[in-house]
Amino acid sequence: MDFSSYVVSIATTGHGTLSVADIEAGNGESEQTLIDRETDAVFTITADNGYELTAFTVNAEAKTPTDGQYTVTNLLADQTVTATFAPITYTITYDLAGGSVAAGLPGSYTIESAAITLPQPTREGYTFAGWTGTALDGPAVEVTIAAGSTGNRTYTATWTPIIYNITYTLNGGTVEGNPATYTIESETFTLTAP
Repeated sequence: MDFSSYVVSIATTGHGTLSVADIEAGNGESEQTLIDRETDAVFTITADNGYELTAFTVNAEAKTPTDGQYTVTNLLADQTVTATFAPITYTITYDLAGGSVAAGLPGSYTIESAAITLPQPTREGYTFAGWTGTALDGPAVEVTIAAGSTGNRTYTATWTPIIYNITYTLNGGTVEGNPATYTIESETFTLTAP
């Protein structure tokens, strides 16, 4: 039997679209159309923001689209095409600048992750002055990656040295030139005898 057209079925599994000829299937939908025999069927695959194509099959055989398209040339049979999408895993990179975090830091997230609030690190002799990095205008002590966010992120801890006071009890004596304060970054100094 000689057919003049073939059935082309397309389906997606959430968070993207697959289109061919005059039909489009998106977010878990499936559609069908007829395409003329011996023509090219050009499939266009578009992932939603924060998602990527993880599997693409033509008649249950894995295929690799190029630049969001796949073409079945010289159509000579029915076609069943499926696109599968999944959340992109984004990395979170940290520079603690000498500090540490007791509870650990999340290293990745997806568009589907719940909001992530970065813990505050500690460093001996310093006060945490805030995180700098992705989407921040300056140091921020409280940083939350909102649910629905996308993109790799990098954060750096900033620190302010703690100022320690020096109190002298001279018992009637006097002294000049001894410092009243110091920090962990102060150079070594010797106190002048009263």
